[in-house]
Amino acid sequence: RNRKWRVEFNGLGSFEWCATVEKTEALLAAAERDVLGSAAKWFSQMGDYTADRTLDWAYLSETKNSFALERESVSESKAERFARLLRHAHERRDLTEEYLCELQNEIVSNPFSQALSWRTQQNWLGTGGHGVLAVRYVPPSPELLDQLMPGWLAAANALPTLTDPLIAAAVISFGFVYLHPFMDGNGRLGRFLIHQQLCRSGRLAPGQLLPVSVAMQKHEDRYLRALTAFSAPARSAWEVTQTGNDGEYECVFKGSESMYRYWQATEQAEFLVDMAEEALHVHLRQEELYLRRFDRLDAAVNGAFDLVQKDRHALVNAFLAHGRISLNFRKNFSNRIPPETFDWLEANSAHLLEPMPEDAQT
Repeated sequence: RNRKWRVEFNGLGSFEWCATVEKTEALLAAAERDVLGSAAKWFSQMGDYTADRTLDWAYLSETKNSFALERESVSESKAERFARLLRHAHERRDLTEEYLCELQNEIVSNPFSQALSWRTQQNWLGTGGHGVLAVRYVPPSPELLDQLMPGWLAAANALPTLTDPLIAAAVISFGFVYLHPFMDGNGRLGRFLIHQQLCRSGRLAPGQLLPVSVAMQKHEDRYLRALTAFSAPARSAWEVTQTGNDGEYECVFKGSESMYRYWQATEQAEFLVDMAEEALHVHLRQEELYLRRFDRLDAAVNGAFDLVQKDRHALVNAFLAHGRISLNFRKNFSNRIPPETFDWLEANSAHLLEPMPEDAQT
């Protein structure tokens, strides 16, 4: 509270770095639905075996889709590094420059791109192609970045327990991407911060995760609109000149530093809330239902036929993927699975997969 002006400061941050989110009808309605409360209840109602497999899928899918959003191929080593990063989301550590450098080093394998501190040179984001039009966003200069990051860190460590965690996650995640404090890895770290903020709030139990990147990838156009809601106007504040033929540019800032210090995050917050709800009510629930159906068919086939487990699992997955057993699958497994097994599964699947009471809860 400002004693002189008798004004309550309700910004999401401080005077050093602060975001504004309007209390729109969409956000107020989402707060009433309480997706994190729904997620906690949903996880608690699942058996440990189903919950563990659902979360294994969530971590794997979050990893793959986070890379897909950057149009980057996923090698096994890259996937392993990002999956390990996601597990750090539940650590009860304050975010600091040193800790974020550690996390950045975990996901960036190129030693020349691994950070020891916030970046000390100007960078920019491009779309490929030629000329200055390929430069679509320019983050703050290293000098301004050093002034802004303490305010961002303070907000990141405080907001999850002071406001709606999903609002905090949107502000901190998108804010990090706009500040772009490293030369590489900012996008993946930004999406990691969504999970870190939700976990720091205490609303998700250790190990639990909402695969928001799965939903984001399904709505990539809207994701890009949320990103450019800030980045497009910010780009116009920079004068960019190409200085050579090798993609080097000189970037001169013509705007006010306040554009990076105080920013409007309503669109980004609405987007993330919608993605969190879809992650729970569509993608996680679909995976749980898939596992329930898998378990029923697997148990039935195991009771009727004596198959090697990996072949039985391949059979059940193939059927659930296509609703039948293809001729190609029959041929490939003809010397490992008796032919009557294929016909039996197709003939009995409708009965075995009839909806059960627990399916209505998913």
